[in-house]
Amino acid sequence: MKRFTKALMTTTMAIAAGALIATSAMATDGMYGNGTGARNKALAGSGVADQNDSTAMSINPAGMVHSDNQFSFSASLFSPLREYNVGAGISQSDSEYFVIPNMAWTHRVDGNTVFGLSMYGNGGMNSDYPVNFAGAPNLGIDLQQIFLSAGMAKSYGNISVGLAPILAIQIFSADGVPGNSENTDIAVGVGVRGGVEVALAPNFRVAAAGTTPIYMSAFTSYDQPGQLFGIDEGRLNLPGTVQLGVAFDLMPSFTIMADYKRIFYGSEKVIGTAALAGGFGWSDINIYKFGAEWDINPGFTLRAGYSYNDNPLSSAGGSGFPNVLAPATVQHHFTGGAKVKMTETLDLELAGMYAPEETVSAVAGGASPASTVSMHQFEATVGVIWHLGTPEAPLK
Repeated sequence: MKRFTKALMTTTMAIAAGALIATSAMATDGMYGNGTGARNKALAGSGVADQNDSTAMSINPAGMVHSDNQFSFSASLFSPLREYNVGAGISQSDSEYFVIPNMAWTHRVDGNTVFGLSMYGNGGMNSDYPVNFAGAPNLGIDLQQIFLSAGMAKSYGNISVGLAPILAIQIFSADGVPGNSENTDIAVGVGVRGGVEVALAPNFRVAAAGTTPIYMSAFTSYDQPGQLFGIDEGRLNLPGTVQLGVAFDLMPSFTIMADYKRIFYGSEKVIGTAALAGGFGWSDINIYKFGAEWDINPGFTLRAGYSYNDNPLSSAGGSGFPNVLAPATVQHHFTGGAKVKMTETLDLELAGMYAPEETVSAVAGGASPASTVSMHQFEATVGVIWHLGTPEAPLK
């Protein structure tokens, strides 16, 4: 069994490294994912006050103090089904399936201090329509995002804090977009995620986590006036976020969670500037997340969640042509999942998500007629956790 586990772990790491290079998707909370890793996705992205595994670094780094020595990997098959309608003509995006990976590792330095590494895909924007507004072949964009992070968490009695610097890599190309090249371009950037968790009682926790804006270098093939990122000289900076939450153990085996998250899309020049002025015209959005986790027995756990987010395109400034290329319309997300203990050192995790169709009005640009953009989503996630030995994590 030890040889099998080692071989499986090596194979998984190789697959994940390749998948990270190929990741591309239109995420669910605008351009960000609805969750990170199998557990968080099953809880609809809630649980900032109830992190207990290595994936915590991507959500609330303070939660790493509850993780044992472990390596986790998950891969999500994400299907955002999109279409735009101009008059009587409907065009559906051909790109329907994407793989979104997540890898994380934690090591306990001592009883109160944990170090970790993480590498994950957390969103992006993609579309691939067979025809454009004029009836010519091809219209779309492809934005891939890769995040790498190293973090540290430490507990001081009932208070835990964590910090995780982020290195971001973006890969972008356009196809059939007027005035833009079709080159593949790469940009890099940096930001920081931090968090705190406070146990107010043995069964009640509150937490806050946030990410600074991630400041990116320029896409030099798309930096001219009139091009997709020209209004900020080719830079597509990623917005900052803040997430607040509570977690309450109704029983030792049953926990409920409620979170509030805000993404500051309107603060970033390309994303927040009105479409008619050359941007995407997205507004800041509020997101409300709820989750429940039930340890039915030591070997089996059930999870469920729901989240609702404002539509970033709801303002008049967000109804332009760029949002046909990168629609972000869905608002409701229904999730569920489970964890199964396979061996003493290996856990299997599953998660699923459904986001019902939402439609918003758009303007194709120029003299083109009014149009609508629609999207609904499905996602299935499989993950594994390898527990790498002592010391065990402290109890929540």
